[in-house]
Amino acid sequence: MWIKSLITIFTMAIPSIFVVACATVTSNTSSKVTVPEIIEMTKAGVSDQEIINKIQQSQTVYKLDGNQYANLRQVGVSNDVINYMQETYTNEELKKMNRDADWESWNLDDAGY
Repeated sequence: MWIKSLITIFTMAIPSIFVVACATVTSNTSSKVTVPEIIEMTKAGVSDQEIINKIQQSQTVYKLDGNQYANLRQVGVSNDVINYMQETYTNEELKKMNRDADWESWNLDDAGY
């Protein structure tokens, strides 16, 4: 009798656990805005501000070299968008430097913390 109850509980619980696990995985994924997507949006006539907003929302960070910068300009991506893309890397590096500087400013007092 108790075995039937146990089987019933497991039969009902396993699908529920699976659904919760799937929901957790999908909610944690954030889609980054890729360079090809930026090029596509530019060619489709999406405004610079809309492209920048999408980049901000996705929290994508770009580290562009000279060739990539030139290629983006060549395909028609505006200076405003390219400059914003470069700022994402600069801002990320500044955040890291500030975190490091903050960590170095912590001193142990006489109590050891």
